[in-house]
Amino acid sequence: VTYNHRRLKVVARWNHRGQRLDSVVAALNPNGGIYTIPRTIMDLNAEFRVSPRLSVFANAQNVFAVSDKVERFGDNTPPYARRSSDTNTGVLLTWGVKGSF
Repeated sequence: VTYNHRRLKVVARWNHRGQRLDSVVAALNPNGGIYTIPRTIMDLNAEFRVSPRLSVFANAQNVFAVSDKVERFGDNTPPYARRSSDTNTGVLLTWGVKGSF
């Protein structure tokens, strides 16, 4: 989604990643493995044009700080024993000045 009005531009992007099999683990029975759990993240970008040749910008990645979850399971693994790791890197913020000379 993009909003562009005069000197201001704001862009919102969503990215969904489905469940992914990272590796097969034979010790977890047939169909056992390490899976990355689905997630949806949102990034925001904003830019303000100070002049035709100079602008300031700010970017925020993973605005809602969605974590990466990994589970290890096979066909017989109960739900309470599946979670392997939960990594939350938070929101990545970047800002700066752009110019053309």
